[in-house]
Formats: sequence, structure tokens, C-alpha cells
Amino acid sequence: MQIFVNCICLACIVVILCVFIYLICICFTLYVFVVTYVYLLYYVCIAVLTLDASSQYPEGPATGHLHTGSFGFLLSISIW
Repeated sequence: MQIFVNCICLACIVVILCVFIYLICICFTLYVFVVTYVYLLYYVCIAVLTLDASSQYPEGPATGHLHTGSFGFLLSISIW
């Protein structure tokens, strides 16, 4: 009878450990999916916001006035 009780206790411990390991695997998988989703969402938002901002000013920033006159000539020399 004592051996039977020991086997039952050992089986219960093994089952509990298996369930615990299974739950850890599920939590880790969910963590990986959530982190991946958050990073993906972050980069998609940055891309959409950047696309929106660049569509407002397709010709670039308003720096055309710097390329006129003698200052524009000096600026073009210093850039190249």
C-alpha cells in the first residue's frame, strides 16, 4: 500500500510540473507575440506619421531662400 501511495504522489508531482512547464511555455509565447506586435505597431506608426509629414512638403523644407544671392553662392561652396 505504501508503494502505491508513493507512486500516486510521484505521478501528481510529475503532472503538476508538466502543467507548470506548459504554462511557462504559453506565457513565453504570448510574451514574444505581444513584444513583436508592439514593435511592429510602433514602426508602422512611425512609417505612417513620416509618410504623412513628407506628403505635406513634397519639395522638402523651405530653404530655397538660402540659395539666392551671395549667401547662396557661399552656402553652395561650403556644402561641396
